[in-house]
This record gives sequence, C-alpha cells and structure tokens, in this order.
Amino acid sequence: MVASSLIAFIWAFCEATFFFIVPDVWLTWLVISKSDYKELSRAVFCATLGAIVGGIVVYQAGRFLSYSIVSGWLDQVPGISRELIASLAMQVDQNGVYSYLKGMWAGNPYKIYAFLWGAKAGNLWPWLGVSIGARAIRFIFAVLGAVVINKLGEKFIARWALRKTMIFIIAWGCFYIFYFFHFAKIGY
Repeated sequence: MVASSLIAFIWAFCEATFFFIVPDVWLTWLVISKSDYKELSRAVFCATLGAIVGGIVVYQAGRFLSYSIVSGWLDQVPGISRELIASLAMQVDQNGVYSYLKGMWAGNPYKIYAFLWGAKAGNLWPWLGVSIGARAIRFIFAVLGAVVINKLGEKFIARWALRKTMIFIIAWGCFYIFYFFHFAKIGY
C-alpha cells in the first residue's frame, strides 16, 4: 500500500531531523498488522530513503549553519544533550564517517552524526554510503525481528491476534523508558 510507504518515508525523514521516535516502530507495526512482504520491503526502502534525505538536510545544516545554532536545536530533541553531542564529536574526530556504524548499535541518534560530519565538512559521498547501508540494515533487522516474534506469538501465545497490539505497545514503551532512563543516567 502506498500509504504505508509514504508514512515510512515521512516518519524516517522526521526522525532523522527532529523527531525522536524511530521509524522502526512503524515498520514493526506493519509486521503485526499483517502487511505482506512486498509492502514491508517497500516500506523499508522508503524509510531508508526518508532517513537519508533527512540526514542530508542535517548534514547541510551542520556544514553551512552555525555549530552552536544547530547543536542548540538538536539539544531540544528528547534524548539529546550538548554533552552527548560533544561525546559523539570526539568519536567522529577519532573514527570519521565510520563512527556512526558503532554509534547506531549504541542507540546514538543518526541526526547527531549527520550534523557532526557536516560540521567537519566531511565528504558527503562516504557518509551517504555508510548511512544507506547502516539505516537499511537496522530497518531490516527490526522487521525481521518483528516477523520472528510475530510467528512465535502465533504459534505459542493463545489468542495472539487479540494480544499482539498490547504486547507491541508494551515492548516499545519499555524500549523508550529504558532509552530515556539510560541517557538520563549517564548524563546525556
């Protein structure tokens, strides 16, 4: 369905720029709402494209706008602080464009890496290569994980169809409680 892909694109674009809920939420919802694999593939592609377009916007902001303005704007996003930005800036200084590959598995926001790479006036093309691969892989893993959980739920949980929405909400709620608690605890 075109709407699913459009939502995936817009959500990923927004999350790559200013929103703080990952598009993985939408993609995993598509899994449990019985979307077919063709629709899921299109949604993953569109989410990746939306994230990359958003990443380019933030990269350009980092490159051409004042560092303090953009970092101040990012500091307003829940889960991001100036301390986190400074910490990731050291990562980018040490590991360059590849710092995002490590950071994405730690839950560090993509938008910060895009900003920092732009602020360093880093070459856009390697950044795009790493970004496309990393975002697509993460979205694919989210969908595959949801497919496995959905299949196991159908097999082992009585009345799964009635319970899966509640489990979905609880799982993502716990994820974000942990995420925000984790970053608050470490001072970010």
